[in-house]
Amino acid sequence: MNDSRNQIRKRFVLVFPSDLVDKPVICELVKRFDVTFNILTATITSEREGRLVLELTGASAPISAAAEHLERLGVAVDSLNQEVRLNEDACMHCGTCEGFCPSGALRVQRPEMRVVYDESKCILCERCLTGCPTHAMEFRFR
Repeated sequence: MNDSRNQIRKRFVLVFPSDLVDKPVICELVKRFDVTFNILTATITSEREGRLVLELTGASAPISAAAEHLERLGVAVDSLNQEVRLNEDACMHCGTCEGFCPSGALRVQRPEMRVVYDESKCILCERCLTGCPTHAMEFRFR
């Protein structure tokens, strides 16, 4: 990676056709486009279609070039324009959500006993949406 001041992070939802599921497609992005990646979630369906939520870090132009490369390979590429938010007005700070959150994005701050949400750790698994008794965790499109 070059100058870290020019680095951006961009999240994508990628859907891989079955013929690409077992190929090192993401590793090629690192080599060819000077980007780094963080896999937020990954699944393979029974039809062997792959779904990957991925964050790419790098300069803007290489990230765009990497996304175009994926599309040429046959990968469906969508920018992740959704987010999970904590509605402070609805939150009782009971901490139930912490038990549902696999990434540590939700935690109870002690000794205050307040729920703290770190969006940068959120992997958009949406488990907190079903776990919150007051529905204080909300899913929104940006």
